[in-house]
Amino acid sequence: MKQRMKISFKKEKVNDNGSALLTVLLFVAFLTILATTLLYVTGMNYIIKEANYQNKKNFYTNETALEEIKARLMADVVSEAGKEAFVQSSMMFSSAGETTDSGNIRTVGYNGYFTDAVCEIMYNEMTDLGVYDWDTYLSSKKTDTQATVKTKKTSVENTTNAAGRTVLADETSAYQTSGNGTFIVDRDHGVITIKNIEVTYINEHGLAGVISTDLEIHAPEVDWSASKSEKAFLTEDTEDGKDPKQKKTIDTAKCVRYTNWIKEN
Repeated sequence: MKQRMKISFKKEKVNDNGSALLTVLLFVAFLTILATTLLYVTGMNYIIKEANYQNKKNFYTNETALEEIKARLMADVVSEAGKEAFVQSSMMFSSAGETTDSGNIRTVGYNGYFTDAVCEIMYNEMTDLGVYDWDTYLSSKKTDTQATVKTKKTSVENTTNAAGRTVLADETSAYQTSGNGTFIVDRDHGVITIKNIEVTYINEHGLAGVISTDLEIHAPEVDWSASKSEKAFLTEDTEDGKDPKQKKTIDTAKCVRYTNWIKEN
């Protein structure tokens, strides 16, 4: 009887051979899925960070090119045009009696002289460079930046305005706002606008970054009161008189401005 019970018990016992192997395989499969997911997420994060890095690199390269153009326009064009306009307006109004509106009248005249001088300086620079398009002219204001400059309209010619100055064709002889969509002159307010400038940088991966903007060149502000105007566009020593460095009495930092700024990738 006991022998029969033992035999029956042995027959009903479950065979668990290979269960440990199955458990290991399931565990390995789980780890594989987990590792694959982590690698995928890590890879995607890397791709996103790399793309952001390349976008920022393109942006800062383009911005550097614009800042170089802006700085050299201030140094080469605005500063010289401002000095010339100040001299011309001072000569014009030196013999006139001071009135309540004399400051405003002088400012309007100064603004007109400034825009004339800017056009003349730009034209002379283009002639010296042997170029007659904005792309090459603005690119000449950069140093070693790899970004390229492009404007939607590039044709530039010269003419003579009512004051007898040689200026760019976009400025008419009438003293008013004028232009063909690329170069706009506002003599009354002393503002010249170069429109539709595109600065592009393509990195080693073929990713392009573009900044579109307009550049406005403003006449430096002048205080026409006697105590201020006589020192305009001059330099003066620092207070102790010993420092060799000099400071400007006219601030040209805000004379070249970006407008309609658009960043594209």
